Amino acid sequence: MPRRINALATWLLQLGPDEVAAILLYRRDVADRFIRTLKDLATQLTDSDSVHAVEDTLDQGALDVLGAIVAQNNAGTVDTVCAELHCTIGDFERALGELKERALA
Repeated sequence: MPRRINALATWLLQLGPDEVAAILLYRRDVADRFIRTLKDLATQLTDSDSVHAVEDTLDQGALDVLGAIVAQNNAGTVDTVCAELHCTIGDFERALGELKERALA
Protein backbone atom coordinates (compact mmCIF):
# COMPACT_ATOMS: atom_id res chain seq x y z
CA MET A 1 0.00 0.00 0.00
CA PRO A 2 2.79 2.56 0.68
CA ARG A 3 3.79 2.47 -3.01
CA ARG A 4 0.19 3.26 -4.03
CA ILE A 5 0.00 6.09 -1.49
CA ASN A 6 3.30 7.56 -2.71
CA ALA A 7 2.16 7.35 -6.34
CA LEU A 8 -1.14 9.05 -5.48
CA ALA A 9 0.65 11.77 -3.47
CA THR A 10 2.99 12.39 -6.43
CA TRP A 11 0.00 12.67 -8.78
CA LEU A 12 -1.77 15.06 -6.39
CA LEU A 13 1.38 17.21 -6.24
CA GLN A 14 1.15 17.68 -10.02
CA LEU A 15 -2.40 19.04 -9.75
CA GLY A 16 -3.31 22.62 -9.15
CA PRO A 17 -5.22 23.73 -6.05
CA ASP A 18 -8.48 23.95 -8.01
CA GLU A 19 -8.07 20.38 -9.26
CA VAL A 20 -7.47 19.05 -5.75
CA ALA A 21 -10.47 21.03 -4.52
CA ALA A 22 -12.59 19.47 -7.30
CA ILE A 23 -11.58 15.98 -6.14
CA LEU A 24 -12.56 16.86 -2.59
CA LEU A 25 -16.03 17.87 -3.78
CA TYR A 26 -16.56 14.19 -4.69
CA ARG A 27 -14.70 12.97 -1.63
CA ARG A 28 -16.36 15.10 1.06
CA ASP A 29 -15.69 12.47 3.73
CA VAL A 30 -11.98 13.05 3.16
CA ALA A 31 -12.35 16.81 2.94
CA ASP A 32 -13.81 16.82 6.45
CA ARG A 33 -10.71 15.18 7.94
CA PHE A 34 -7.62 16.88 9.34
CA ILE A 35 -4.98 16.65 6.62
CA ARG A 36 -1.54 18.26 6.84
CA THR A 37 0.27 16.92 3.78
CA LEU A 38 -0.45 15.48 0.36
CA LYS A 39 0.70 12.11 1.69
CA ASP A 40 -1.93 12.40 4.43
CA LEU A 41 -4.49 13.22 1.75
CA ALA A 42 -3.39 10.23 -0.36
CA THR A 43 -3.68 7.97 2.68
CA GLN A 44 -7.22 9.17 3.36
CA LEU A 45 -8.21 8.85 -0.32
CA THR A 46 -7.16 5.18 -0.27
CA ASP A 47 -9.08 4.40 2.92
CA SER A 48 -11.39 1.50 2.07
CA ASP A 49 -14.48 3.12 3.62
CA SER A 50 -13.89 6.28 1.59
CA VAL A 51 -13.30 4.32 -1.62
CA HIS A 52 -16.47 2.29 -1.12
CA ALA A 53 -18.49 5.43 -0.43
CA VAL A 54 -17.35 7.17 -3.62
CA GLU A 55 -17.90 4.02 -5.70
CA ASP A 56 -21.62 4.58 -5.12
CA THR A 57 -21.35 7.80 -7.17
CA LEU A 58 -19.93 6.08 -10.28
CA ASP A 59 -21.94 5.10 -13.32
CA GLN A 60 -21.81 1.51 -14.55
CA GLY A 61 -19.19 2.22 -17.23
CA ALA A 62 -16.79 3.70 -14.71
CA LEU A 63 -17.43 0.82 -12.30
CA ASP A 64 -16.67 -1.65 -15.09
CA VAL A 65 -13.42 0.12 -16.02
CA LEU A 66 -12.39 0.29 -12.36
CA GLY A 67 -13.14 -3.41 -11.96
CA ALA A 68 -11.11 -4.29 -15.05
CA ILE A 69 -8.17 -2.19 -13.88
CA VAL A 70 -8.22 -3.90 -10.48
CA ALA A 71 -8.65 -7.35 -12.07
CA GLN A 72 -5.61 -6.69 -14.23
CA ASN A 73 -3.60 -5.81 -11.10
CA ASN A 74 -3.20 -2.19 -12.24
CA ALA A 75 -0.96 -3.51 -15.02
CA GLY A 76 -3.48 -3.40 -17.86
CA THR A 77 -3.38 -1.08 -20.79
CA VAL A 78 -6.13 0.85 -22.52
CA ASP A 79 -6.24 -1.91 -25.13
CA THR A 80 -6.48 -4.77 -22.63
CA VAL A 81 -9.21 -3.05 -20.61
CA CYS A 82 -11.17 -2.20 -23.77
CA ALA A 83 -10.78 -5.76 -25.03
CA GLU A 84 -12.00 -7.20 -21.74
CA LEU A 85 -15.00 -4.88 -21.59
CA HIS A 86 -15.72 -4.77 -25.34
CA CYS A 87 -15.79 -0.99 -25.18
CA THR A 88 -14.38 1.78 -27.34
CA ILE A 89 -11.39 3.91 -26.41
CA GLY A 90 -13.81 6.83 -26.12
CA ASP A 91 -15.91 4.90 -23.59
CA PHE A 92 -12.75 4.03 -21.68
CA GLU A 93 -11.49 7.62 -21.66
CA ARG A 94 -14.85 8.94 -20.44
CA ALA A 95 -14.93 6.38 -17.61
CA LEU A 96 -11.29 7.04 -16.73
CA GLY A 97 -12.06 10.74 -16.52
CA GLU A 98 -14.83 9.98 -14.04
CA LEU A 99 -12.40 7.85 -12.00
CA LYS A 100 -9.75 10.56 -12.04
CA GLU A 101 -12.27 13.17 -10.87
CA ARG A 102 -12.66 11.05 -7.76
CA ALA A 103 -8.96 10.11 -7.42
CA LEU A 104 -9.73 6.41 -8.01
CA ALA A 105 -7.42 5.87 -10.98
